[in-house]
Amino acid sequence: MRVAIRCIYQKAVTPSCDIVYMDKETWDRFRFEIHNRRQIALKLLGKEQMDTYIKEIVWIPLDNQDKLLIAPGCDPMPDNK
Repeated sequence: MRVAIRCIYQKAVTPSCDIVYMDKETWDRFRFEIHNRRQIALKLLGKEQMDTYIKEIVWIPLDNQDKLLIAPGCDPMPDNK
């Protein structure tokens, strides 16, 4: 799974954006272990020492994203007519 990870650093002018590769196990941990997500991303990026300087991490999955899934029980928003 290719994932674009964007780190927003404190006091930085521009954010960084890197593409990393995750195996299925790492991707599942990244998605479901909310408290470890930051550490997993930093380890993949090789930036563990930057942990205290990161304000926010944003990710975008790049593979198999050709379908839009709607959560069960949720109806899509109606079109405004």
